Amino acid sequence: MPETEERLRLRLDLAYDGAGFKGWAAQPGLRTVEGELTAALATVLREPV
Repeated sequence: MPETEERLRLRLDLAYDGAGFKGWAAQPGLRTVEGELTAALATVLREPV
């Protein structure tokens, strides 16, 4: 029987003050919303996102 990969589906309703960010999309060397969310999820899930 083949192994199946478990997946997690997550819905996140998000509100933020964008003053401290340089936009939504990840950009090398800049603090962005996507970058912060990706880093936080990787910490919580203990694996790359």
